[in-house]
Amino acid sequence: MNKTREQQLETISEVKPLLMQWAIDQSIPLEHIEVVVPFVDDDFDLHAVMFMSTNADLEACRKDGMTTRIQEKYIASLKQHEYPDTWLEQVSFEFDSKENVDLNYEGSYFYRMR
Repeated sequence: MNKTREQQLETISEVKPLLMQWAIDQSIPLEHIEVVVPFVDDDFDLHAVMFMSTNADLEACRKDGMTTRIQEKYIASLKQHEYPDTWLEQVSFEFDSKENVDLNYEGSYFYRMR
């Protein structure tokens, strides 16, 4: 793995627990985060899937703008950890629920992400 990809993955790993702690502090029902990056040397896309606890929590977060706040906080955290601006432009988000994973993917984030 090249050093640039290692830098990307290291930054993502550093930011994930910070976002989870922020969510706890804000009483946001963020249950889990999965991140997908392509393993192509010159492609630094990042797709973050944020899982709320339940479908009802997910809907409430969408309605009150919390999903936007989560996205903004994640981007700000990446930036604070010196994630390059050109990479920040390639970050995308998706929201789902742990309840959906349990009901439709045998409780497996791996199956959900495939």
